[in-house]
Amino acid sequence: MHYVRTTDATTEPITATELKAHLRIDHTDEDTMISSMITAARQIAEEYCQRTFITSTWKLYLNSFNQNTDTIELPMGQVLSVVGIDYAVSAAHDTEWDSANYYTGLETDIGLIVAKDGWPDNEDEIPNGIEIEYTAGYGALASNVPQAIKSAILIIAADLYEHRETFEQVKTRPVMYGPYRQAWMFMLDPYVIYR
Repeated sequence: MHYVRTTDATTEPITATELKAHLRIDHTDEDTMISSMITAARQIAEEYCQRTFITSTWKLYLNSFNQNTDTIELPMGQVLSVVGIDYAVSAAHDTEWDSANYYTGLETDIGLIVAKDGWPDNEDEIPNGIEIEYTAGYGALASNVPQAIKSAILIIAADLYEHRETFEQVKTRPVMYGPYRQAWMFMLDPYVIYR
């Protein structure tokens, strides 16, 4: 199973203004860098939680349908919609599977697709022959994201801003990047899907 983000979020959970207030910055000299650090911090938090925060589009790729189970789990958290399922008959993704053939369970953190009467036959020798496209996230707005996640992103982004170092320099800091857990990890732990 492999999955990729095909369309990223169009906004971030926190703004440059919020991060600048957190850092007590009152100039605009570094606004471009600050915005890029917010994106990096959000991506670090998403990777840690194994979920996406702001609505984005994903594709899950499988080599074949597992005929021993009627359920497929969709990674990266709160699934908002299943756009479509395409599978290989003679070439990768050449056949669309009608949505009338499956149910979706989108009420929990792990999105589910359940086949009504079993999966279709596909050409399982074609790598990534099955493509499932879906959207995931808490919603399209920053206000949809839980406050604890936004606070954790502020901490991560502030750390990126304050410590612009090489890996060799970071290794010499005894506590922050050692075996100790950081505050943002505790803040994000309730939102982690898989551990």
